[in-house]
Amino acid sequence: MSKSASQLNEKTTPSLREQEEPSPTQSANSSIQELAASHGIEAAFEAKVALINIALAEIGFGRFQISLFFVAGLGWFADNLWLQGVALVLPGVQNSFNPTHIATSTLFLYVGLILGASFFGMSADLVGRKLAWNATLLISGVFGMVAAASTNFNMWCAMLCLIGFGAGGNLPVDGAMFLEFLPQKKQWLLTLLSAWWAVGQVIGSLIVWPFTVKYSCPTQEDPLSPGSGRTVCLPGTFGQNKAWRWSMLTMGAMVIFFCIIRSWLMPLAESPKWLASQGRDAEAIEVLESIAKANRTTCPITLADLQAIAQKYGVESHAKLTNKAILKRSLADVGMKHIRPLFSTRRIAINTTLIILIYAILGLAYPLFNSFLGLYLTQIPGTTTNEAYSGFALQAFCGLPGSFMAAALVEWKVTGRWAFISGRRGAMAFCTISAGAFLFAFTSVKTRAQVTAMNCMASFFQNGMYGILYGYAPEVFATPSRGTGDAFTATAARIAGLMAPVIKNWGPQGNSSPVLISAALFIVSGLLMLALPIETAGEAAL
Repeated sequence: MSKSASQLNEKTTPSLREQEEPSPTQSANSSIQELAASHGIEAAFEAKVALINIALAEIGFGRFQISLFFVAGLGWFADNLWLQGVALVLPGVQNSFNPTHIATSTLFLYVGLILGASFFGMSADLVGRKLAWNATLLISGVFGMVAAASTNFNMWCAMLCLIGFGAGGNLPVDGAMFLEFLPQKKQWLLTLLSAWWAVGQVIGSLIVWPFTVKYSCPTQEDPLSPGSGRTVCLPGTFGQNKAWRWSMLTMGAMVIFFCIIRSWLMPLAESPKWLASQGRDAEAIEVLESIAKANRTTCPITLADLQAIAQKYGVESHAKLTNKAILKRSLADVGMKHIRPLFSTRRIAINTTLIILIYAILGLAYPLFNSFLGLYLTQIPGTTTNEAYSGFALQAFCGLPGSFMAAALVEWKVTGRWAFISGRRGAMAFCTISAGAFLFAFTSVKTRAQVTAMNCMASFFQNGMYGILYGYAPEVFATPSRGTGDAFTATAARIAGLMAPVIKNWGPQGNSSPVLISAALFIVSGLLMLALPIETAGEAAL
């Protein structure tokens, strides 16, 4: 048995030492059983993941994880590239097709996001992370390019739904994949991964901005519905309105290029923790050895170590499985197996319920403001197209430093009665409540400079909030149910997001009303974050 395996009883995780009773007669086996029960997972996997965490810590952070940071970031980049890009091309689409409710297209985008988050998130626990890892970018990229050729509003909405289906799998899977290759001391990098989300927003703005300035038609109020706020191209200038088409074509091609990088130039093996959870111990060791080789070190554990744990707890340990065997095992796992651990104890159930609720609230709050930002800013009196779209780019850029602030805050931890204001929970709440406060201010300012300032500050804190939230959720769910848990949270957010175009279209009139609702929802979700019972700062992900 390797040195790491022999030290398992005394070096698994800080949580294990804290959970053990001081009685000298208590066995390590019972400690593992109790800890596994508190985490809602099987004892065999608790022991395996502790050993794999030791291995990852000894292999260390190196070239493999640095490369993975960039490759995983492409998915987060693409997610916000589409959200920002689609939001900014809506005025151009309005001028091309003149639908009664342009915000309806956002509804179709969110339907796709719901389907994608559910399908790819839950399939990640059944057949592994690699399917979504490779497929999501390809799907959204291809249909993004097809959307550029839309001939009517119905086709445009259908393509947005398919873009959403692909993009919906990025956040639930890419963060989980990145986390499962990180040593515990570097898990804060999952928060920093949100910087890619902000970069996607910046690049989306920078793509749409010059196209819009150069390839937009001069507009007038829709003569068929005066007072509606809808615009159409001036007679004879319809053919000039190509900015949204060039924008969608460019973004689609970019995302397909990302897929090529991920699939062929920098292919990634399956998660070793997920493989171990499936009893595929030989493959898990192969992956760990490949990480060690990339980092120019050696893997401290062997297949015999994982097999010894499997034998001790009476579970299967497989060599490599055929694709047929993998499919058969995956179909056999369909059911409650990956759902039940998310609610296995009262503490876990409360935390899971709260995090899903928080995702849902923010899933409505964010698009109420950001998905219609293009419509809000272009309707400010006296604002030119160039001024409006430069404002989008500046707002997106302001979000980028929020990721670095969030990464610095998540490891700050206070003990005692004020513990709830520190760590992941405290940092999330601070950023979320601050974002809400600046959105309230956004509705009161009058000048273009004031609008830009409030918009930038809201973007800064929103990006910090999402960076921490998107890191916390994968950390708090154990590997066997991580994809399912992430699917639940992402799906809740997208379902709630469906209400954004409904409120925009049929809710209180005026641009300030949706923003006020958004601000209030940010404040509420920030307060709920302080009530989360589980803090993940300083704990190795299971």
